[in-house]
Amino acid sequence: MSTTEAAVVTLAVLAAAGALPTVALVGLRWPALALAPLAGSVLAALSAMAVLALAGNLMSWFVGLAVVGGAASLGWWWRRPATRPWVGSTGTDGAGSPMPGLVAGVVGVAVVVAAVVWSLQPLGVADYGFDARAVYLLHAWWYTEGHQGALRSLRNPQLLFSQARYPPLTSASVALSWLVTGTRSYRQGIVVIALLNGCAVASCAWVLVDVGRRVAASRPAPLGRRLVPLAAGVLAAGMVALAAFGIAGPGATNGYADLLWSASAAGAVGYGLVLSGRGGDLGAVVILLGVAGLTKNEAVVTAVAVVALLTGRTAWRRWHSAPRHSPWPALGAGVLGVAALAVWPGLCRLLGATRVTGGTEPGSFSFRVTTTWDATVPYLHSVGVALVVAVLGGLVLRGARRAAGLGNDLWTWAVLAAYLLALAWAYLTTIGSLPFRLFTSIDRTTVFAALAGWYIVAVWAVVGCGTLVARAGAPGPRPADRPNRADRPSHAQSPATGPDAGAWVDTPV
Repeated sequence: MSTTEAAVVTLAVLAAAGALPTVALVGLRWPALALAPLAGSVLAALSAMAVLALAGNLMSWFVGLAVVGGAASLGWWWRRPATRPWVGSTGTDGAGSPMPGLVAGVVGVAVVVAAVVWSLQPLGVADYGFDARAVYLLHAWWYTEGHQGALRSLRNPQLLFSQARYPPLTSASVALSWLVTGTRSYRQGIVVIALLNGCAVASCAWVLVDVGRRVAASRPAPLGRRLVPLAAGVLAAGMVALAAFGIAGPGATNGYADLLWSASAAGAVGYGLVLSGRGGDLGAVVILLGVAGLTKNEAVVTAVAVVALLTGRTAWRRWHSAPRHSPWPALGAGVLGVAALAVWPGLCRLLGATRVTGGTEPGSFSFRVTTTWDATVPYLHSVGVALVVAVLGGLVLRGARRAAGLGNDLWTWAVLAAYLLALAWAYLTTIGSLPFRLFTSIDRTTVFAALAGWYIVAVWAVVGCGTLVARAGAPGPRPADRPNRADRPSHAQSPATGPDAGAWVDTPV
């Protein structure tokens, strides 16, 4: 079996294992195509954790968890027929017409897939990153050896360089690929990781398509005017996908997992804090945060921030809804989410996984701050651009964003700020040589921040397109019908605040 065939078979196996749970969480929506393999990779990671903590082998646990996940989904639909994804789906775009939304979905899939496939072209040249060989692929060998072998490697002080405490998702997915196909090669593992990167980027980019659809449906308008925000959403999705791979650079196709967690976390922000954060959107958040938290340790901070903000917003909405609902279910779900993200770090401590220890490099605190700042800023140009766009968007397009049902931009900025503060603290307290650590990692640890910056810009761009179209199509009085100054209505009766408002997009809701 060739490397390409083995990678495709692996992706199909992961998608098959994650299909029913994904549809149960997300529904029959286009993003489920990319989320299903990611859900399967989460099952692979959970299988690796069970191998380490309990007993058995990776394949047995994976098959068992896949069966349990599928049975739970079917049981849920059987007990609650109203939750079946094919019940109550009209297929419209939210404005009463099914065709524009359907066309936007089909074209959006084509554009996002084309952008991802184009960006994966570097896979034609064999390239192996250092961490890919020393961490992810080496850990994959551990998980293929079963409980005793994996646990022994996790505790082996001679393998300190391999960062035993790295979460298992990428390594478990590669190990599963080797077991399913019967072939074990580092090249195959590299391709599998790159394909998972592509799935995460596609899931992240799809949020922009949904943003365009919601902007188009936020006010009844002729078909021609609604096509503009739909097309803007599709174009923005393709551009974000290309930007994500461009930010990651060679790390997107040489076995690194930084793009995997960054795109997953950005997608979780999009579905949870930009879109509604309810129903199928919330299901996508669960899958993507599971991927992020089980891929890199630094992703846990971002995932916890998303869970905390989403929990707080949901509890606030429930408490101030009419009729009032108890916020405790939302708060309880948030606590469970944070606890789930803490399982892997706690398991590593419980099992005695090796960890790097030592002191920090001599030098004043101001030296460490200056060094970290100088190394980080060149990779955060998109955050500066996003700040300017966000300020202008908040001043001009705030009402349009609310009218489309999109979350406040400050939610995204809060997650970004939490990650940047955690990143700065990690470097300021780093063990060993700070300049060396920055030189070897800063281009990868800033991927999420750079991607979040372009994400913010893209959302405002789609909202802006919808606003321009609405203003261009807003009815106005003909010259012959304009009233005299004395006959003009007062502010309280002006069309700007009445049912015939022309500038509807600038009116807060």
